[in-house]
Amino acid sequence: MERKTKTYTKDSRSLANTNARLALTKRRIRDAKQKFTKLQEDYSKLQRDTDMLRDGNHEATTIACKENAQKKVILENILMHQKEENLLMERHLHHIIHSAGLEEETSNLLRSNLETFLEENETEVERLELAIACTKTKAWKLQQGN
Repeated sequence: MERKTKTYTKDSRSLANTNARLALTKRRIRDAKQKFTKLQEDYSKLQRDTDMLRDGNHEATTIACKENAQKKVILENILMHQKEENLLMERHLHHIIHSAGLEEETSNLLRSNLETFLEENETEVERLELAIACTKTKAWKLQQGN
């Protein structure tokens, strides 16, 4: 009987210790679940904020690119018009040279003046194209930075 009492006491203590560990483990699991839920909520909030920032940057980039595309179309139209005018001027110059019976030296001088004029116009178009490229690069960097 004494042995059974010792075994019973030992089993009771073991059961009490096991129940205490079980209660502690349940509390830790509950705390971990609460912490996990809070982390999920925080992550969702950050994800929404990030999406809002991306959407805003994308919208700003889209607007900037749209404006640049419009400027590009305008510049291309101006360039096309200028090329047509230059071609017309060159034809007119050739006609004048042949009609006037100018010497070769004089005709070469007129042609070099026309070429200088054309080069200056091309330089201006190149500057405008570089400005467009810089603006696109800035918009892209803004988008990548956020």
